[in-house]
Amino acid sequence: MNRAAPGLLALLLCATALAAPGLQVDYYEVEGDDIQALRRALAERGPVGDDGVRYHGYTRWQVGWTYRLAHRGPRCVLQSHATRVEGRMTLPRWNPPQDAADGLVREWEAYSAALREHEDGHYAIGSAAAAEIRRRLGGLRGTVGCDALEQAIGETAEAVLDEFRARERAYDRDTGHGASQGARL
Repeated sequence: MNRAAPGLLALLLCATALAAPGLQVDYYEVEGDDIQALRRALAERGPVGDDGVRYHGYTRWQVGWTYRLAHRGPRCVLQSHATRVEGRMTLPRWNPPQDAADGLVREWEAYSAALREHEDGHYAIGSAAAAEIRRRLGGLRGTVGCDALEQAIGETAEAVLDEFRARERAYDRDTGHGASQGARL
């Protein structure tokens, strides 16, 4: 049996996690020596989403924004702004028993990589939301009074978040929560 491949996969997953600033990856353990036992463990131990449903993997992201306003005569203008995205991804981890069938190990590796790809897609949506907020805030024009500009900033950012939350729901619907990407065990 070749046990180098699971170690290589773990190393690649860690490198991917390090490459995504603001993303924390947590793991939950699953056990089993056949596909049915692994499926049961995933169904029993997977993270619970915001909708109350248990999934094999789950990613939550939050976008924050900061800004500085300045007075230019009677007008208030957006002098500077920035956004940030932070996320937490939860994925399963299986340490195969010594006697695990090579086919089962390969199937897990393919499934695990596809699940990670799907969850990375969720985080990418959050990152795109941050970029879109940054872009739209840059297009705001000054107003009379800073209260009106602060309100416009908040409304603009919240509208973007609503759009990207809808994109995230469509992503799950279109991929069958990753099944069409191979995240099916």
